[in-house]
Amino acid sequence: MQTLKEQTFVEFIGEYALSLVLFREGLELNLRSFRANIRSVIILASLGVILTAVVFAGFVSLFTPVSYLMALLIAGILAPTDPAATFAMFKGSIRIKPKEQNIIGNESALNDAVAIVLVTTIFVESVRHQHFSFNGQVVVDLLTSFFGAILLGYLLAMLFLYFNTKLEKNLQTNFISFCLVSISFAVAIHLSSLGIQISAAITSLSAGIVFGNPKMFNFKEFSQKHLHEFNASISEFAEIIAFVTIGTLMTFDNVWYSLLLGAVFTIFILLSRVLVVSGVLRRYTKMEFRESIFVSWAGMRGLATGVLVTIAIIELPTSFDLVSINQGTFVNSIMIALILTTIIQSYSMMRVGRYTQSLSSIDRKDELQVQRRIITSKLSSYRQKFDQEKISQDTYRSRTIPLRDQLDKIVNELHLERQQREERISRYLSELETNFAVKEEIASYVKKTFETTNMEDVPGYNHINELEEEQESLIDEIATELDRLEINLTSENIPKEKREMEDIVEKISSSLQDISDTYDTEAVEPLVRTCQRMLHDHDEASEMEQEAKE
Repeated sequence: MQTLKEQTFVEFIGEYALSLVLFREGLELNLRSFRANIRSVIILASLGVILTAVVFAGFVSLFTPVSYLMALLIAGILAPTDPAATFAMFKGSIRIKPKEQNIIGNESALNDAVAIVLVTTIFVESVRHQHFSFNGQVVVDLLTSFFGAILLGYLLAMLFLYFNTKLEKNLQTNFISFCLVSISFAVAIHLSSLGIQISAAITSLSAGIVFGNPKMFNFKEFSQKHLHEFNASISEFAEIIAFVTIGTLMTFDNVWYSLLLGAVFTIFILLSRVLVVSGVLRRYTKMEFRESIFVSWAGMRGLATGVLVTIAIIELPTSFDLVSINQGTFVNSIMIALILTTIIQSYSMMRVGRYTQSLSSIDRKDELQVQRRIITSKLSSYRQKFDQEKISQDTYRSRTIPLRDQLDKIVNELHLERQQREERISRYLSELETNFAVKEEIASYVKKTFETTNMEDVPGYNHINELEEEQESLIDEIATELDRLEINLTSENIPKEKREMEDIVEKISSSLQDISDTYDTEAVEPLVRTCQRMLHDHDEASEMEQEAKE
């Protein structure tokens, strides 16, 4: 087991990384969507977390030798969810519907804050004194830790927003934001060392929300495209470092017992969250049953769980052997539960999403095209009003900066969509070529070895059938992708994107022609003709556009 000094270092790394992650979540929090779902989000982040902890503790204390107070602590550690872990799975053509996405994302940011306060001010103290602690001092610590952190984050962010108005370059804003989160973390830690309970993570979250929404706090809008990219890179790197260091807390003591407890914690935390969250949403927000099930299942655990583990083992006595669970087993079982919940939810999320009808199967690229058209129309309208002197330069600037940030983000997503689609088709083509090669080799071997022209008499004929079925399936997949490409090729409006799409179609056509020539097959000829027609239609459309411009 590590020394207290080493554990404190791990806690410092974890808390700082969590502050960076929550600051980034605050920057990206859309206050408009938050207000639209504020009732659901606040209820889930407060009542939902508390009831989940209570139900989980009941299950654990009933079916395991772990005491109810220790189970409450473990529940508080496993309760917070991480939106980044959830949304990472929903990229491409399948994704969460906007309503559920907003609730999951906003609740995840806030329930981290609630869980941190509950664990550090109530649950840890209850385990330490072996009775439920909720006296006047705890209430004061609870309020200062939560609301004091919000106030501190607000004040620091307002100060840095003022500094930012004196800057002229986006790169300077990036470093200003990094200084803001670092100073927020440092000030909160210093105040805590003086006996004033202030949560560094909540301070950073509050600072991020204010800094990311300057217009809401009477500051001029500024471009945030590079700001989000900068903080995303830093927080992701910090999260990796934090998980590596937190992993050093795990030991090889009582491995099988830790695995068993970890599996039990996994089952009960997932079950408790589904029961509580779905029940709370249906009771207090009138959300439909299927939607509530998906929201309850989609919340995946992340860095906050690892950080709360380190806080707990430092705050509790080194030898806290409480009801058959020592410090090593405590850390191992919770980290195992974190891993198992991630695996289970990752493999089941798509199925749950489809069952609850919470996923949208609309082609992502088509949706992005519509969003881009809406934004470009708004920008054009503002430009026209500015040229006609109907709005001032400051008004024009404040209204168009966030729109340009959104447009840049959409253009980047469109580029990624094209790359992913090209990679997907390339994989299909590679598999198809391999399939033809294997089938040709088998046919050549059969012709030389067996004196028959009837392939059904050849041993292993079923394998040839399987190859032909795979070929048909791959050709169908390529045809589906070509249909989508054809729609996008004719609907693109930016010359650069048109050229990119045309290059993709030409590469596909060339690869298909090579397969046709090499293996003397007509199976891919319809696909080749489709590519040629797409290119021909595109050339004609381009010529007509050019003539219209002239």
